[in-house]
Amino acid sequence: MDFRRLAGWAGLLVVVLFVLNIVLSGSFPTSDDPTSEVGSYISEDVNMHKAALLVGVIAVIPIALFLAGFLIPFWKSDREHNEGVAILIVLGFIFLAAGVVAGSAILGALILRGGEELDSSTVRALWDAQTVAFTSGFIGLTVLAGGAAMGILRRGVTAAWLGWLSVLVAVLGLTGLFGMVSGSGIANISFVAFIAFVVWIAAASYEMLTARSPASSAGALTHSG
Repeated sequence: MDFRRLAGWAGLLVVVLFVLNIVLSGSFPTSDDPTSEVGSYISEDVNMHKAALLVGVIAVIPIALFLAGFLIPFWKSDREHNEGVAILIVLGFIFLAAGVVAGSAILGALILRGGEELDSSTVRALWDAQTVAFTSGFIGLTVLAGGAAMGILRRGVTAAWLGWLSVLVAVLGLTGLFGMVSGSGIANISFVAFIAFVVWIAAASYEMLTARSPASSAGALTHSG
């Protein structure tokens, strides 16, 4: 199995872990819900929420492998055309990861403490902070998917359908801006960005698993010659 196919399987594992994280996390309170409901959320089903955080941390390993494999043809294309599309994708991923890590750290502190020894104003402030961190980070998805679309549609790096899907995901990533509107239910629209990210990983993984490797293509040409 070549490295890029291995990365494709890693991407599918990421999708499974993300879905499991959503299931274990349960129904998040919205930005408009009272602080008492937020307090109930972080103090109930604590073990389930801790498991969700653990799953999220574990996902870091396969997502790193997925990204490394996904970038291979982009690095090659950049060297041939003296461009920096791969760097653009990496920068978008870094910004996305920064928001997720910050949000996870704040949420983890709330859940591990279970809301104990925290007054209601502190709980509300920390809850809004993790919301803003998570959702604003998904603006990085626009950079990541936009860079992928640029490389695919301009240079034919991978299948064209993934390029057009990347354009759509890049636009949906802008819903992360709504997460900056703390204290408003509109912030919850940014969840669309997360779903778009999961779908994009699944699609990119499928493309990596089904694309013909350079080695097999070369072998076919040799045989036909």
